[in-house]
Amino acid sequence: MEKIKTALIVEDNPLNMNLIKIMLKKLEIECIDAITGEEALRLAEKSDADFLLVDINLGHGISGITFMEKIRDQKKYSDTPIIAVTAYSFRELQEYFSKEGFTDYIGKPFKYEELERMLHKNS
Repeated sequence: MEKIKTALIVEDNPLNMNLIKIMLKKLEIECIDAITGEEALRLAEKSDADFLLVDINLGHGISGITFMEKIRDQKKYSDTPIIAVTAYSFRELQEYFSKEGFTDYIGKPFKYEELERMLHKNS
């Protein structure tokens, strides 16, 4: 397994963002964070993230799905694991998000151990 050094987090809820950042810090992963898809696209162009956690429902601007489609067009992110983060949790979501281009998905709220497993599984 390759060591994940940097994760780009796209999350519009400040509480969720802080919680994810705390979890990733515990895993010694540097965080690049954005509250909108547009901001995340700008940050992604200037940085190199090994892993992306993307909230699906971002509230304002482009959705997490649109962000993922746009980021996949960038050569350096064409094979980067992109995990959909959603409050919805259905068995069918795995297939749906996979068809959309995401590597995997994790349902909110999630525990530290679930995030850790997700990172190991997809790195």
